[in-house]
Amino acid sequence: MLTDLEGGDAGRTQIAAQRVSRAALSGTNATFAEADGLYAQYNRVHQQLTSLSKTLGFQIELLSIGVHASEVGYNNVEEELRQRYQEIDAGLVAEQAAQKEQERAYQEAQRKQQMQAGQPELKAPVSSTKPGV
Repeated sequence: MLTDLEGGDAGRTQIAAQRVSRAALSGTNATFAEADGLYAQYNRVHQQLTSLSKTLGFQIELLSIGVHASEVGYNNVEEELRQRYQEIDAGLVAEQAAQKEQERAYQEAQRKQQMQAGQPELKAPVSSTKPGV
């Protein structure tokens, strides 16, 4: 299954290779703010999709090792597989922390941009516990 994922269209290599150039959105050397914004968002989403594909592959491998360990017993798992499990687990934890930091930084940049543009800061709606409110 892991080989099928990586070899298919959802594999991180295939996703990473599917890029759109900035010039494709409005031509070369053209000043077009909307195209700049679209390109920035495209790159952000593309980076997240590449990361998600990579993470999915690691999670599948991690689960495969876990299933194998449950079948043969942890004490009977080869040392190489134990180490690989620990490496993947540590990598996934680090990736998750990095993604949270990137999202926090992105939201902070968006907030600053809104403040500079004089737009009010968008906040999540507060739900009321009072009936009928």
